[in-house]
Amino acid sequence: MANSDLNIKFTNGNYMTRMEVAKSLGTNLIDQIWREILSYRRGMSVELPIYDNARFHFTLTQTPKVISLMSDISVRINNCINGFDKLMEGSIAKYTLTHDMLKLALRCIAKINGIDVSEITLQNIVEHKCNDSQYQVVINYYNALEKLSKASYEVISEEFLANYYAILKGQEELTSFYRVNDTDSPSSKYLVGAEYNNGVQVHLIENMMNSLFDFANDRSQPILVRIIGTIFMFNYIKPFEDFNSELSMIVVKAMLSSAGLNLASVYIPMEQILINREFFGEISREVLKSRDFTYAFLKGADLVNGSFDTIIDRIVQVNARALENTINMGDNPKKFKEEFGFEPEEGTIEKPYVEPVKPAPEPIKPSSPVVAPVQPVVSKKVYDDRPTSDLSEKELKAREIDMLESDPYIKKAQAHFYVR
Repeated sequence: MANSDLNIKFTNGNYMTRMEVAKSLGTNLIDQIWREILSYRRGMSVELPIYDNARFHFTLTQTPKVISLMSDISVRINNCINGFDKLMEGSIAKYTLTHDMLKLALRCIAKINGIDVSEITLQNIVEHKCNDSQYQVVINYYNALEKLSKASYEVISEEFLANYYAILKGQEELTSFYRVNDTDSPSSKYLVGAEYNNGVQVHLIENMMNSLFDFANDRSQPILVRIIGTIFMFNYIKPFEDFNSELSMIVVKAMLSSAGLNLASVYIPMEQILINREFFGEISREVLKSRDFTYAFLKGADLVNGSFDTIIDRIVQVNARALENTINMGDNPKKFKEEFGFEPEEGTIEKPYVEPVKPAPEPIKPSSPVVAPVQPVVSKKVYDDRPTSDLSEKELKAREIDMLESDPYIKKAQAHFYVR
């Protein structure tokens, strides 16, 4: 196989690392092959505004697959907007969807913080019925999401982070902001993939975060690149002593809101990304080693698309279930409350449309047949007006026959008499 074919295979096909290429070829002697692959990739690479601790910018190779993923995300965003906006406020479907998505998000937050949480506890948190301190981290995250759901578009900035960081920490006012110590403490790490990175040095945090703010707010950058780049950089920089993963999700949801998703952005379960060990593990290491962000982008795109697919599929499911339950419940609020745990708002139990049955038309009574009166048939023959005395017997006989044919009610004797 020619080297040009290998370049395409290991770039446009599966975007492989050097180790993966060596494994695929069955040899470690790939120095020349790898140099040609890198040269081929540089021809399609763009430099991103985000950079590492040595101020080397990360690059993204715009392969056909990368370009396709950037385009495909807009379809998912539109599907999510359309599906969510069609749900009636206070309806069964919207209640079920939002609660299911919030509980999924909170379950992921609990997992990365090493907290065991039951379905009942998650439901209580969503309904503001849980005050157990062992779940305070999860409760605080829910409070942050609730604040985000009521906010209009916000620019990502230090002030934005400070507001939500205070909620996550359960404080009225922050006593500290960015991390001030280079530490190996678990509190500064993502629990998932924590073994790979403890964060950059503290003196780099402020400048790197300012660059990240510019990147997150830059709408000229594709939304999918900004989402994945923000999650990656929060994990890499680790600007705070704690709650870095939670803050990355708040920022991403705010970015999605500004992209047109509005309230729906809160319920997209992006938190599922946080529990993916591959993204925060070996892929992050490869990006930091090669400064090639493409590895993170391709894996991150699959995870982001999966989060969108989760909510879009659930919208379809809850709509179907809501229709079924609405048909079964009719106008029974008591049965509704037993099923969903709350009283329905007026007008939200929609009756299924049933076309009214039209009364059968009355049968048409047969009427008596109308018999047209028989009109006498007038002969169309033209006769001479000679007196009968001038006619021969043969001519008289012809007139008799003609009269009998013209009038079915005349008798033969009468015809004989009239003719003569």
